[in-house]
Amino acid sequence: MPSSTLMNGLFGLSVAGCAVLAWMHYERRPSQTEARLEGRIAELEDQLRRVSAQAVSASSKSSDGAQRAEAETLATMRRGLLEGGGDLAAVLDRLDRALQEGRDAAGIDHEGEIIARHYARLQIEKLRAIGAGAADEVLRRIDFRDERKQPLPAEFRSKLLAVLVEIDPARGRETAARLLSADGEDLAVRLSAAHRLKEQDPVLALRLAREVIDRQRGRPALGFQNLHELVGIVGELGQVLGKSEVEALLRDLAVRQDWDMSARHRAISWIETLQIIEAYDDLERVVKEPGHNHYTRVCALQAMRQLNPERLLPILRWLVEETSLDPTLKQSAEGMREQIETELAGRKSK
Repeated sequence: MPSSTLMNGLFGLSVAGCAVLAWMHYERRPSQTEARLEGRIAELEDQLRRVSAQAVSASSKSSDGAQRAEAETLATMRRGLLEGGGDLAAVLDRLDRALQEGRDAAGIDHEGEIIARHYARLQIEKLRAIGAGAADEVLRRIDFRDERKQPLPAEFRSKLLAVLVEIDPARGRETAARLLSADGEDLAVRLSAAHRLKEQDPVLALRLAREVIDRQRGRPALGFQNLHELVGIVGELGQVLGKSEVEALLRDLAVRQDWDMSARHRAISWIETLQIIEAYDDLERVVKEPGHNHYTRVCALQAMRQLNPERLLPILRWLVEETSLDPTLKQSAEGMREQIETELAGRKSK
């Protein structure tokens, strides 16, 4: 928006939003929570009304038709977010709209995205104040199915799960664990649950991730598509809990040819990132044993180079001399060998 008054209003709004977020981190006595929250909500809603009025003023003064229409649309959205009372249904409805508006505005309307995200934050604070009844309703919507037994869209349920974790951490943890473990659940929801659980309870998240991955063994068609996403979460948990906690799982994923290829590549990458030296022999097996494709072997070679380049040199020489191998792999091995020898020679000369 070109209007300086609109930008000033947005700046004031963002400052107020930061005040809410900072305030959230302080311990609040139950007797003061409701009064302080309602006062902050009234103040922020008043800010939103002023920004909406400024948007209308900017649109009326603009000579550009497209710019004026854009300002009017944004003002309408902001006014719409302010409609309704403070009961649970109204709060959830405004949260739904704020999430939708934020997604629609992302990357297109920066000011609109700021407003929508802030207003979603505000509705979550209202839900927190409502208490157990709000958590009940959010959970009902996460698990809701229509008359055809179809759930709500996965993206929306994932956002609601994030809200539940925030307003009722214990029930959010329980729900995330249940959704992650449910084989028939939507993939996006399961991955969202894994991320939420990783933040709340890393030990439980790793245990359940192991169980989910283990159930995929030997399946001709993986029930958990894009297993590499879950393997990525396992790697992140290794950074939190220590690499020894995920070592065995990542090594198994790296060498077994019946795993999804992208999941194997993600496991090998995390072996490199976590510097799991003990997996070196496993990676050598991947390089030398028949049945592993070119891309998996190169992925293993890259990890071995980072773990111990000197130890890799004789393996690279073997690859270059082995006549039965793919010429492309031999070429990759030769190039890597030359690079490592040059690097090692440079170190010795210093």
